[in-house]
Amino acid sequence: MTRRVEVAVIGCGRMGVHHARVIAHHPKCRLVAVVDAVEAHARAVAIRHGAEARPDVPEGVEAVVVATPTITHAAVALGHLSAGRWCLVEKPLTASASEAATLNHPRLVMGHVERFNPAIRAAGTLKPRFVTSRRLVPFEARSADVCVVKDLMVHDLDLLLHWSEGEVERVDAMGVAVRTEDIDVASVQLRTTDGMQAHLFASRVAEVPERLTRVYEEERTTDLDLLARTACRGTTVMPSADDRDGLTAQWDAFVDAVCGTGPVAVTARDGWRSVALAERIRAVMTEGDEALGLAGRAPPRIAEA
Repeated sequence: MTRRVEVAVIGCGRMGVHHARVIAHHPKCRLVAVVDAVEAHARAVAIRHGAEARPDVPEGVEAVVVATPTITHAAVALGHLSAGRWCLVEKPLTASASEAATLNHPRLVMGHVERFNPAIRAAGTLKPRFVTSRRLVPFEARSADVCVVKDLMVHDLDLLLHWSEGEVERVDAMGVAVRTEDIDVASVQLRTTDGMQAHLFASRVAEVPERLTRVYEEERTTDLDLLARTACRGTTVMPSADDRDGLTAQWDAFVDAVCGTGPVAVTARDGWRSVALAERIRAVMTEGDEALGLAGRAPPRIAEA
């Protein structure tokens, strides 16, 4: 009989609800508990998926999803890692790079779901020389505890860091607050030590959603529509390896890691790198001085399991 991983979802916001749905239908998982500060939210999700709404995670649960507000990620994840549980933490890993450095644990898995987007999977290995990206969403009261760089652009920062073999050596950035007290629209240019350059634009006050990335390599150009989940080279649509959506593919990888049959696909170090770069970009926007960035800070080492 296939072992089923018992899982609890902590936080019933937009992503927590999606995680609960995927877990409840996953053949190797069992959604045991749903936890939320608002009991009615937890109860509604639990009833829908045959789980139990609880004020805390019960004994015996092997893995949790941390989908609470970003400012609580560090405290929530640390508690469960200390209890021996696996944690899948929604992006961004934490509100600050210093907090992210405290979560350098081998059982922590980052929820950078764009890594698993069917378009990214269809495109295969990419070695960009130049990348352009536009990530836009209409305004709603979401992730107001962080700026648009950590809220939205962090997906594209993670992809760039994943594709590059170097470190970011130069950042130019502009940002402005429009509907919140923090930066809502951001334009960023960066360069890495291995020669990759990128121009990224993100807005959480757009009229129409958009998630477009163009990757220029030495001998080809790939257009990624991450909203439509398609990858094209010229007029040729790249075929997907399978019909899984990104969240399901992410969960397959997470379960493999928990069961010891696969590696951690997106590590705590990956989470730290994207938060640290986002923090560096934010400093450039507000202070206008690249020297305030984190280029010289070494990433945390991951402890042994």
